[in-house]
Amino acid sequence: MKRSHIWAVAALLAAGTIVGGPPNVSAATEPGLEPLYAVAVTEDGIAFRVATGGCTRVEDFRADVRHEGGAAHMALMRTKPDHCKGFFPEGAEMFLPRLAIGLERSAPVVIENPLVDPPVGPRR
Repeated sequence: MKRSHIWAVAALLAAGTIVGGPPNVSAATEPGLEPLYAVAVTEDGIAFRVATGGCTRVEDFRADVRHEGGAAHMALMRTKPDHCKGFFPEGAEMFLPRLAIGLERSAPVVIENPLVDPPVGPRR
């Protein structure tokens, strides 16, 4: 994993909220969008945290991108449900490289998914 990817995931874990400097990050309420616990937009890609029962993989998501007003608007959709029964209140970290989803390295990105708080679980 590239050093920049590691830093993006580390920032997500530390912050637990939206992180990521200049790119515009917003939440919407459109049905079908995967709720995100956190998201970071970097020059290398999009790091995000989602709910999981233990079987969620990055391949289980589709990134729908449309270009509008000088920015890339991206919606993350889960294409395969996670039916596992594990308890992971912090969710799972995912990373999509910009090149893999057709985003230019410096293009501003608007994330259309709703941001939600992770569930509160029992303390260990």
